[in-house]
Amino acid sequence: MKKNSLLISEIFGFFVIFFTAVFLWNIYELSGKATPAVIFGAVNGSVWEKAKCLSISYALYAIIQIFCVKPSFKQFVAAKVISLCTALTMFIVTDYCLDYDLPILGVAVLSGLLCSYLLTCSSLNLRSLFAPMCFLLLLIFMMTFTFTAFTPKLRIFCDPYTGYYGVIPPSFDMGAVSLGS
Repeated sequence: MKKNSLLISEIFGFFVIFFTAVFLWNIYELSGKATPAVIFGAVNGSVWEKAKCLSISYALYAIIQIFCVKPSFKQFVAAKVISLCTALTMFIVTDYCLDYDLPILGVAVLSGLLCSYLLTCSSLNLRSLFAPMCFLLLLIFMMTFTFTAFTPKLRIFCDPYTGYYGVIPPSFDMGAVSLGS
């Protein structure tokens, strides 16, 4: 693997991940609230649902990178999982501090990709972390898909506009929420 090709793929990845995450934020509404869109899209405006879209787009692009860049597999996977955690943490923490979704998403994706590039190219031996990182990735995705259907009553899962958790009922009048604000 060449560092230059990895750097180019990470720069290109910023745009792919950013626009894919934005698309996934809106896919539930664009699909007419179709059931399959619940799995991949944001079903409400909560921080968790937006972070779900970020993690899915980040993981999909990492799979593409594996085939295109052909990095050292175990080093790359460990670096990507660590950088995914970095991006998610950055996104969730800054989303509570600021109310600017797209710039926050951009900063989170950029921080994750920078972390990924530095860890993949570093002399640190991350291969020994491969198994724990695979377990962590599995845990992240199990939580991602489970908490959409079975939403805990925590602030991170609450839609800031409606106060609902998880999928908003079809009978809910979003127009009344808009008029009330």
